[in-house]
Amino acid sequence: MRASKARISPTGSCSVTPAGWTKCFPSCGHSPESRESPGCWPKKSPKSNESMKPHPVIPTPPAQRWKDFKRTGVPVLVFGICTFLAMSLWKSNFATSALVGEAEIVQASVTSPQAGSLTQVQVARLDPVAQDQILAYVVTTPPKVAENSLAVIKAEIAVIQSGMAEALDQQRNAMSWEQLQLDLMNHRIEFAAASISLRYAELELERATKLYQDKLVSDERLDLARSTREQAKSRRDGLASVIDALSPRLEQLGGESGQKMADAAARSVRAAIAVQEEKLRLAEAQMQPIPLLAPIAGHVTTVFKRTGENLEAGESIMTITSDRSERVTAYLRQPLSVQPHKGMPVILVTRGARREQIDAVVQQVGVSWEPIPASLLPRGLEADRGLAISVGLPGHLKVRPGELLEIRFQPSGDTAGN
Repeated sequence: MRASKARISPTGSCSVTPAGWTKCFPSCGHSPESRESPGCWPKKSPKSNESMKPHPVIPTPPAQRWKDFKRTGVPVLVFGICTFLAMSLWKSNFATSALVGEAEIVQASVTSPQAGSLTQVQVARLDPVAQDQILAYVVTTPPKVAENSLAVIKAEIAVIQSGMAEALDQQRNAMSWEQLQLDLMNHRIEFAAASISLRYAELELERATKLYQDKLVSDERLDLARSTREQAKSRRDGLASVIDALSPRLEQLGGESGQKMADAAARSVRAAIAVQEEKLRLAEAQMQPIPLLAPIAGHVTTVFKRTGENLEAGESIMTITSDRSERVTAYLRQPLSVQPHKGMPVILVTRGARREQIDAVVQQVGVSWEPIPASLLPRGLEADRGLAISVGLPGHLKVRPGELLEIRFQPSGDTAGN
């Protein structure tokens, strides 16, 4: 800054510089040339003193104060409110539980008791089923084998009839009951063969109908299948009528002929007839399809075999899953934060849109460390082992099988097992 220069009047009076300071040169005893002497000190002018007085404080308008508050105070207030709400929501809805359990999935497999062919499957995937409901049938005896078995029985009956020819002349009246029984057995054999023919005629008609609907066969083929079925049905019904007519007559004559047959020949004939009777019953039982019943109530979740496929003994055909679960299974990982025990109180929390909480108790505790299923592993962990616990699921709590639930140990039960 450029220094201000004082002007000296001829009389030696003081002059005020532009900066407002007065320097007295003659009155200080110094010449103008020595005005820089340290003995001469500057003094404030009265005008300068008036300019240095404190000014009154200018009041800040309320609008300006509100503007400053919105710029500095509102963000802090909003941040605090959001933090409080986030902590409240996390605590009430998203707080991690001690365990994550899975509602037990109860499944039952429907298997074939014998090797055979699957027929008349009456359910499909996701269909509801009741316990002991018929799901399908298994034909264990092929048609050719059944026909051959019946032919063998018929031939053996013919042998018995030929052996009775000599005794028939003398004991015709006594042997009438056996002859009538043999005739009835022949009719039953023919009835069984007719039933087999009718069954396969119905299957052929069903197959032809499906092919006709898909426009793969002609009308003549469909009519032929229908005609074959009607003929087989008529023949079977006719044989059934004959059997129904002979059975009462056979029962009526049974007592009288039984008393008259006392000789050894008659007894041997009766024994041979009894053997053939049992063989015929066995053949009839083998020809009947075996019904497959639902072991539990629920829904069909998996179907492994279709109509017409061959089966091995014990081979699985379909799987049925129960609609409800009775317990929740979870796994405690090491280190154990609590010592679970039977009867320990816990809280089950659902994971739906409406989180329900209900009291429950631990039913069973595992005795060894087991591999934890992938559905219950924490995110990012591929494999681990845990101690299995089973928690009873109240019946009124609506939980689907396989649904995940949170298991929270109540404070009163945390150390009960220590």
